[in-house]
Amino acid sequence: MLDLPHGIPRKDVFRRVLIALNPEAFQSCFHTWTSGFAEDAWKSTGVGRPILSVDGKRPVAATIRPKE
Repeated sequence: MLDLPHGIPRKDVFRRVLIALNPEAFQSCFHTWTSGFAEDAWKSTGVGRPILSVDGKRPVAATIRPKE
């Protein structure tokens, strides 16, 4: 568990951290990280391009309903 002695950081803290990141390095690391998830999902489900939710939310199935 992450120890946060001063509470949850506010949005300005996240903004400063994100501004300090090298965009190319972040993209490379993020791609490598999510590729691992995608490969595991493909192996377990057989779906070639699975939807990976990284924001903690799950996708809701959309259906096309016929006109009444």
